Amino acid sequence: MLVIWDIFAIPMNAFELTDIVSLYIMSWVSTLFWTIDFPTNFFLGFYRAGHIVTSPCAIAAQYLRTWFAVDLGVLALDWFFIFLDLTMSNVEEDTDAAGNNYFRIARMSRGLKVLRILRLVRLAKLFPKFHSAFIVVQSDFIRLSMGAWFAVVIVVVMNHYVACAWFALGYWDTQAPITWIKVYDLNGVKEMWKLELAYQYFTSLHWALCQFTPATMEVMATNTAERIFTVLTIILGLISFSSFVSNITSSMTQLRNLNSEKHKLQSSLRTYFSQNEVPPEVSKAIYDWIGSHRKMHRLRVHEQDIDLLAEMPERLRSKLREAVYGPVMCRHPFLQEFSEVDQKGFDRLCHQALQEMRISTEHTVFMKKDKAVGMYFVTGGDLDYWKSALQEPVPVSTGDWLSEIALWVQWRHCGTLSAKCASDVFILDADIFRSVISGCSRITKRLVRSYAAAFVRHDCEAVPANGWLSDLCCSQEAIQALKETVRNGSSSSLWLRGDSAEHEAKIVGIETSESGPSRQTSPDEHVHVGVRTPLQSDSEDPLGRCSL
Repeated sequence: MLVIWDIFAIPMNAFELTDIVSLYIMSWVSTLFWTIDFPTNFFLGFYRAGHIVTSPCAIAAQYLRTWFAVDLGVLALDWFFIFLDLTMSNVEEDTDAAGNNYFRIARMSRGLKVLRILRLVRLAKLFPKFHSAFIVVQSDFIRLSMGAWFAVVIVVVMNHYVACAWFALGYWDTQAPITWIKVYDLNGVKEMWKLELAYQYFTSLHWALCQFTPATMEVMATNTAERIFTVLTIILGLISFSSFVSNITSSMTQLRNLNSEKHKLQSSLRTYFSQNEVPPEVSKAIYDWIGSHRKMHRLRVHEQDIDLLAEMPERLRSKLREAVYGPVMCRHPFLQEFSEVDQKGFDRLCHQALQEMRISTEHTVFMKKDKAVGMYFVTGGDLDYWKSALQEPVPVSTGDWLSEIALWVQWRHCGTLSAKCASDVFILDADIFRSVISGCSRITKRLVRSYAAAFVRHDCEAVPANGWLSDLCCSQEAIQALKETVRNGSSSSLWLRGDSAEHEAKIVGIETSESGPSRQTSPDEHVHVGVRTPLQSDSEDPLGRCSL
């Protein structure tokens, strides 16, 4: 914000602004801020070839090579002007004693005011921030609009500087016998109201805008210096105005190209409706449906859709997938807990075990009795889960997940999942998930085993009498409660105790059947869940999974 303040305030020194207290205060605030900011630059990390450099020695060396000399020079200049302003205020209090020294210092200060423009080299530090702001914006329409408005701002700032320079040329040139300020009485000799800052500034700005555009006004150059300045300004205006118009035209062309597909569709529809004499009310209803459908179901861009991402090094691809997949997986309470316990293992899951899948309208994700490949996270669109053709489907929307049990047991789907509209899902591959877990620490594997046992037992006990198992997961509140139980190490549940080699968890198994209700197994057919019995080893199954 202080840099933006300097952009507009520094050129205004061309006008008599010595009595404005706010400018004096802001000058002190700006100088103090940059003084405090100066040593902090030795502790700010930076990117080098995609890596974040945090070494203090490397940061100091980088700063000394780049911005140190500039910042030190500009900061010294700031304090010099503070000292000069204090000196001028002291001299003004005792003008008679100062004599000719006052006028000498006054003339010197007027000349040195031009050096304040050097403070604007800090503007170069804003360019990376502007670039980061453009990267954050996802909408092409907003990006192009921002680019067009940015060009307008650049032209306005250029005219602001030209206007201030034009006023300074006429006001501070005491050697010229005649200037445009004297000719048009902006010094208030005949009419005092022309001494108003607003009138002086906007008269100068009006003149500057006329040099950049094909417009005219009554103010004209009155001496050689002003005539040379006018010619140079017109040349600058020709270059900048043509560039500005070209930029605006390019932005508008890109905006039209973004909507070209939509325009082609509308043209084809209009031709079809006209040739077949479709009633207006029917065509309007179709237009409304198409508009709402396009807004609600825009396709998500996947990593494989961008060829450039395939050329990235593995470390950057890993960071990208952590940023894309991590927030989606952390919607699940236990996976969020897992990320806090073992961040490296969680990052490996994001990089290796997850993949994106796009499902077209009315296409099937999986069918009943298919072998489950993993857990599904819905990231866009709407789907239906059918337990059977005789039952109403269960809606599945963005933010839901399915088939979590496939991570913990050998599983076949108990229903069919199909897309009601164009949808996107992330698939957490069960085999890769188990492979990653097997490489984690003993504490992490114990945590996962405990949660797997608690989840499978809860899933089985949640099935009502003569009921069926489902690919749908239990509520988020139930999973949150299971996570808290596992984390707190509930002593009332044997399968949650830490010494998993000494305890066996026995749960009542439920076997799915297509021909009828599920059946309970006998006590002799109990299933070991979530623990490693003496007959098992980590190489056989790191999670100690059961088979339903």
